[in-house]
Amino acid sequence: MVGSSEALLERCDAVLLCSLDGRAHPEQVAPVLRAGLPVFLDKPVAGSLTEAERIYELAAETGTPLFSCSALRWYPGIQSLVAADAGVVRGAVSYGPAPIEPTHPDLFFYGIHPTEALFTVLGTGCQSVQRTTTPHLSVVTGLWKDEKVGTLHALHRWPAEYKVIKFGDAAVVEQQDAGDYTPLLRQIIAFFGSGVAPVSEAETLEIYAFMAAADESKRRGGARVELNEVRGERWRI
Repeated sequence: MVGSSEALLERCDAVLLCSLDGRAHPEQVAPVLRAGLPVFLDKPVAGSLTEAERIYELAAETGTPLFSCSALRWYPGIQSLVAADAGVVRGAVSYGPAPIEPTHPDLFFYGIHPTEALFTVLGTGCQSVQRTTTPHLSVVTGLWKDEKVGTLHALHRWPAEYKVIKFGDAAVVEQQDAGDYTPLLRQIIAFFGSGVAPVSEAETLEIYAFMAAADESKRRGGARVELNEVRGERWRI
């Protein structure tokens, strides 16, 4: 136990920053990045897309390895679904709990988990989203550049089940198994050794842009929102 982050940084080789409030992360992670220590930043990266982008910009400026992701990405059931042959993949549906935390964008705090599972199966390339919202459920439909369609069913309750279904030209494949934190911890250990994040900054920020665009679609009454509309200039594609 030490009295400050600065004192801690003098005594360690890498950092897991696991505080729950994304709004505190920019201030908490900045000394770590300036010290050049590899850092795993637990979800949500920040309390807004703009702050998440600034964190990754600071990591790039300091040349510090930074890694953030949901544990669901590495669940055996998700990885088996990614590997399952369904022919040409045309889309996927992911559902899971997304209780609303009023201090964060609707999906950041817990909707990150089914959202990241969706991106794990479909990959990057989402261009726009549309959202339908009720007090109990939000449905966010994303259109990918290669005409894949990804649909998130965010259940505004806790607990709730997780699952991903993949749609291909040859088959429809459902996730069969769940998992725990063990595979993610293995990824973190490997990252601390190599300094290479297993999920790129571009993919992580696209996931947060998807969630931020979903909030903007809600504000616009369900209108389609391009991800580039909510991204900072540096991150537009």
